Amino acid sequence: MGAARRAAERAGVPLFVNARTDVHLAGLVDPERLLAETLERVRRYRGAGADGVFVPGVRDVETIRALVESIDGPVNVIAGPPRTPSFGRPRPSCGPPAPATRWRPGWTTRT
Repeated sequence: MGAARRAAERAGVPLFVNARTDVHLAGLVDPERLLAETLERVRRYRGAGADGVFVPGVRDVETIRALVESIDGPVNVIAGPPRTPSFGRPRPSCGPPAPATRWRPGWTTRT
């Protein structure tokens, strides 16, 4: 990651590195350790030059809140209907479940 960042800077190319950690998605640790392990990996990724992080597999609002409050930088999760909470961040975003609702009869989203 550091080498890619340095190469981009030398070339004058803007680069945003969004590091992905699948701790939650793959259930890599016991449930009571999910948040701590995720935050440790995020700390390492940010230290290596990542601008933001992607944490797929997080399903509950309280964990999303804890991630957003603990991570200094953009946090991306996949969240679906009815809405993605922003927790005071400037731009909440949704992954595939929200657009998919446009293709599934009977599903709606709220903004």
